[in-house]
Amino acid sequence: MGDLNKGLIGKLNELTIRVLQERFAENSQVDFVFGMRTDVQLERKAHFAKLVGIL
Repeated sequence: MGDLNKGLIGKLNELTIRVLQERFAENSQVDFVFGMRTDVQLERKAHFAKLVGIL
């Protein structure tokens, strides 16, 4: 947990959207698959903490 404004997200590639129609065609349905590669970095480690021992 922490200050999420201090977390950085780097985009490694563009968002891709694929339409899957093969399996769903018999029911007149369409399915979508979304994908994007990202990386996460903390701006300042002190702004985040790890919670342990919570059940």
